[in-house]
Amino acid sequence: MGGLPYWLLRENPKMVLRTFDPTYINFVTKWLKKLLPMIKPFLYINGGPILTVQVENEYGSYYACDWNYMNYLRDIFRTELGPEAVLFTTDGNGDYYLKCGKIQNLYATVDFGPGADVTASFHAQRNHEPNGPLVNSEYYTGGQSIWGYANSDVNQTKFIETLKEILDLNASISMYMFHGGTSFGFTNGANIFPSGYVADLTSYGYGAPVNESGHATKQYFLIRETLRQYVKEPLPPIPQQPSTAAYGIVQMDLVGTIFDLASLLTSRPPIHSDIPMTFEALSQAYGFVLYETKLPKTFRDPDLLSIPDIRDRGYVFLNYDFVGIMSRIGGVVSMPITGYKNQTLSILVENQGRVNAGTQLNDFKGLLSAPKIGNQTLYDWKMTCLSFNATVVEKVVNLMIRNGNKNRKPSYSEPRKIPSIYTGEFVLSENETQDTFLNMEQWQKGVAIINGFNLGRYWPKMGPQVTLYVPKSVLRPFPSTNRLIVFELQEAPCPRIKSFTVFKDKTFYNCTVEFISYAILNGTTPNYYTKTDPFTYNN
Repeated sequence: MGGLPYWLLRENPKMVLRTFDPTYINFVTKWLKKLLPMIKPFLYINGGPILTVQVENEYGSYYACDWNYMNYLRDIFRTELGPEAVLFTTDGNGDYYLKCGKIQNLYATVDFGPGADVTASFHAQRNHEPNGPLVNSEYYTGGQSIWGYANSDVNQTKFIETLKEILDLNASISMYMFHGGTSFGFTNGANIFPSGYVADLTSYGYGAPVNESGHATKQYFLIRETLRQYVKEPLPPIPQQPSTAAYGIVQMDLVGTIFDLASLLTSRPPIHSDIPMTFEALSQAYGFVLYETKLPKTFRDPDLLSIPDIRDRGYVFLNYDFVGIMSRIGGVVSMPITGYKNQTLSILVENQGRVNAGTQLNDFKGLLSAPKIGNQTLYDWKMTCLSFNATVVEKVVNLMIRNGNKNRKPSYSEPRKIPSIYTGEFVLSENETQDTFLNMEQWQKGVAIINGFNLGRYWPKMGPQVTLYVPKSVLRPFPSTNRLIVFELQEAPCPRIKSFTVFKDKTFYNCTVEFISYAILNGTTPNYYTKTDPFTYNN
């Protein structure tokens, strides 16, 4: 939703975002009247570090083109920040974008990436801003990376050539991104390609000059050498590179399946409804919802289960035995199924990330309509909300360990093939605590939590990201014990053995993870960008 809170869709499902829609404007006004007074003391004109404030972002690319909305934003920013605050907008590098993105009496800038026609790009800005500095507010150092597609790396020669053209015009430039980041937890976004929905990686490295772990990349040094040609003063020294460590292999033990633990992981009783409710209607921001119903009759052998409005990925079970996966990615929304009367149909639905931009910002999650088997609509649903708050998950795991896993119910299928939680403990060496990377190469898909901190999603089979960045700030130094928790959604790489574990069961599932000293973000992928996909300027 482009950074907008999910609960806007709960308050008014028909709300038109980024317009003068009354419900939307009401919440925007409340937010800005709280936020902007907090910013005002830090403006440059008030002795602070904030030079300028951006009012909207690439609104000219949005379908609405609502002048009432844009003028209202200008007026409230001006009222709260004062007449001398420098306010601006940024849009694509063409008159088409600036036509709706430019706000009267605010400074309009443009954005573009390597290989763009620099003269034409700034000519478009000049058409709307006859005076003032030429500004590229987002010069793209890379591109968003998404699950299943090779990284959209920038051609470095083209990047430097375009940078020089911009600097030769004495234009101002802001690089996006200069320092990569990480979408910890469930905060990654998503996009709509011509082929459909795609989800962003946990790593938001963006091919930036400084990557998510703070290391300077090849691009950083190329930029540095280029800037040396345009400044008289000596460049500041290169910052010291962060150190990393390989903490080795950690044994992981099964805690329980999602069916064993759902009642402990949820913070409220299940909700019952004739038809399934969306995440938003359930006041569920992120994570998962477990939808369950009893089959009303015995169906043909086989019949077709269809869930055309699944958002975004569903793990389907009959009487707790795995049946298959439904996915918005790729449009996999039906499967053959053999169902008998009174069997429990369970669908664990994952929110894989909300759409960042475009015309589909109203990105509802969950089951948007009732599933069908054949022509039979399925009713009478029980919904268990599983936000997977990292602190709650850790408390549940600790409870299970203290109880010797006595609360675990009998499994109806082999646990490693059911979404399940695994845990392991490790102690760091006596050396200084350092950043590290969790290698999930042997696992399928899921979420990793360490010491109550959600590192984000892993999905190495789709790639290109294989490791998860672990900042040293979330690790407990020697001699304290660190706890790693993995929620594996598909199938854990755990051969069945008989051995001693913390749970003292008769049968165990032996699997491991490994902490290594480097990131793996260029793994193999099944897909490649086409000319109609976004981010192709990088290729």
